[in-house]
Amino acid sequence: PAVPQYNAGAGFSAAPPGLSRARVERVAGKVPLSAGETARRKLGLLHFVARAELPAMEVYPTALIASEDASGGVVTRAEEVLAKTCHGVDLDDPGLVARLLELHQGTGVGAAGA
Repeated sequence: PAVPQYNAGAGFSAAPPGLSRARVERVAGKVPLSAGETARRKLGLLHFVARAELPAMEVYPTALIASEDASGGVVTRAEEVLAKTCHGVDLDDPGLVARLLELHQGTGVGAAGA
């Protein structure tokens, strides 16, 4: 039997292999996440980057952005990550400064219009 093809422009008549119709709608942004689920996912990401043994220079931008989140739990965890993982980051490093500037201006990889 032929496998139904998913065509984003034609709507959600058939889900791609491996995804349910509900998951397709979630990925496409049709079903927004609740504030609690968003905070839970952000905390999960912070836990991951804190334990993944990534270089502090790689963790710093993520933790810095998370430290300004609206959720108090995310802010607390981000500040812990900054204190424990990123305490030795060279804030004068040209690569880090360029990355932070890209994030601030929205011109980094994956930014809209980039």
